Amino acid sequence: MFNYDYLQASSLIIKQTDSINFWLIGAGGTGSWLSYHVARLARSLGKLGKKVQLAIADPDIVEEANISRQAFCDKER
Repeated sequence: MFNYDYLQASSLIIKQTDSINFWLIGAGGTGSWLSYHVARLARSLGKLGKKVQLAIADPDIVEEANISRQAFCDKER
């Protein structure tokens, strides 16, 4: 049997605004890959006339052990 729970979902009402702040906390395994897409979204919204700010915060450093799962390369260590 199929599950159609989404049919019972409430509508999403998004507040219209002229400025948007994106905060990406963590730029490791998931955040490093997500950062490309958030940056592209921020740029697209800026082209539509929105005032957009993007901040990425991560106190860690790029290490060789993490390079295989993050969107970094050896030269960025």
